[in-house]
Amino acid sequence: MVRITDEHHILNPPDELRLRLSKLCYISVLANKLELCDLANQAKDIYIELSNQWDAFAKKEAKKQTSSWFFRVIGGYTTCSYFSANRWNEDWESFSTIIAKVSDKSKIEKSLKQFLEDINNN
Repeated sequence: MVRITDEHHILNPPDELRLRLSKLCYISVLANKLELCDLANQAKDIYIELSNQWDAFAKKEAKKQTSSWFFRVIGGYTTCSYFSANRWNEDWESFSTIIAKVSDKSKIEKSLKQFLEDINNN
């Protein structure tokens, strides 16, 4: 008797990475609001680099964990996929909506300073 087993695994970015990426996007939005274009672009570049590193790692892991065609023929296989860490557009839109409601420049500067300290310490 041949027993067929199918498994599917999904790799998700670690919570720590998602948090760091969210902070970078928030920094970029804050810096953009304060017209600090260099800082906004630097935060975005780091965000993209980190998310691309995760995606490359996850793609490689997913490929490793997916069964070869041979195992699919004899019954049972494992597939593995991954979620991209890059949610820049969604994060940007969400944070921009929040920041658009804040008109006090000193609050934005204070928030930016806090997030910069936080991301530099972690």
